[in-house]
Amino acid sequence: MTIEIKLTPGDLSFAQHEGVARYNYNRAKGHDASGQSGATWVEQVAHEVSGCLGELAIARWLDNFPFSTFADRKEGDVGPFEVRATAYATGKLLLQKNDNPERKYLLVTLPTVYTAYIHGWMWGYEGMVDEYYNTSMRNPCFAIQQQYLKDPRSLMHG
Repeated sequence: MTIEIKLTPGDLSFAQHEGVARYNYNRAKGHDASGQSGATWVEQVAHEVSGCLGELAIARWLDNFPFSTFADRKEGDVGPFEVRATAYATGKLLLQKNDNPERKYLLVTLPTVYTAYIHGWMWGYEGMVDEYYNTSMRNPCFAIQQQYLKDPRSLMHG
């Protein structure tokens, strides 16, 4: 079920540049996660960079690279899909209460700088149920374990 995607030095360079741009954009818009979770600015930038790497992995897999900047994006992270990425190999798909329940969310793990694994996907409404709500996270959220996700290949068939 898991799909391995190899990333390149160029992907890492782009993700670093774009991640810092997203961090700065969010601060300029008044969004500062440090007050909610206690995350340092370093953790926030790392979060943005890993998110970019996850999106690049999905884009590489689908051969559908985003051409708009983060600030101009109106659709999903990559085409119609939302991407959640983590450096934890056993990471979960994390959804927030304000996420769109009508979107498809994909989980990507980044065990090394140049390797990404696409583990699966789930509709927002399927994951936003009480059984997945986890209050032990730094920011309580819906946390779906990998074994409950749909095979990512099923997205290729409609």
